[in-house]
Amino acid sequence: ILAFAFAFQTPLLMVLLTKFGVINTVQMKVYRKWAFLGCFLLASVLTPPDIITQVLLGFPLYGLYEFGVIISTWFEDPKQRELILRRMEAEKQARKNAKQGKTSPKTKNKVVVKKVVIEE
Repeated sequence: ILAFAFAFQTPLLMVLLTKFGVINTVQMKVYRKWAFLGCFLLASVLTPPDIITQVLLGFPLYGLYEFGVIISTWFEDPKQRELILRRMEAEKQARKNAKQGKTSPKTKNKVVVKKVVIEE
């Protein structure tokens, strides 16, 4: 019963972490599949070893996670969210360019090799 009581504190914890800037909703949305896995791993640890109670805690816990994401968007700074989205888009473009073998003009690396001949 305590596991179910702690599970209902998940949205509150997520809102507090968002308000203090530890996490943001963009990160929460990107890592949804890991949250789903984490919810069921937590449910398997907190419940007795039968599958029914694990599912009875896992699905509501994940539902509360999604509810926490929705509520956290209300408390998140929109400017911060836009900044994070722009940074993620730039990183995505950089990965795409690196995959194609291109480099951006700002990050071109020049290698200069000097040949030194020593005569004896």
